[in-house]
Amino acid sequence: MSAIDLIKPHKLVPGDKVAIISPSWAGASVFHDRYLAGIKQMEKEFGLIAVEAPNSMISAQENADNPQKR
Repeated sequence: MSAIDLIKPHKLVPGDKVAIISPSWAGASVFHDRYLAGIKQMEKEFGLIAVEAPNSMISAQENADNPQKR
């Protein structure tokens, strides 16, 4: 495989798991109700299963103070 070959993932299907992460901003902890509504809608509309990463609910302050957790 050369450097320009792309690996295309398989199409998601109901029952697949998707990771919920917070790589740079703790929006899920700041807007917790909206976050939960989004997960509920994703599960209802697409049948996907949300798997929260340990950092997904980190507070904004903890996220800012500990970049290694991102």
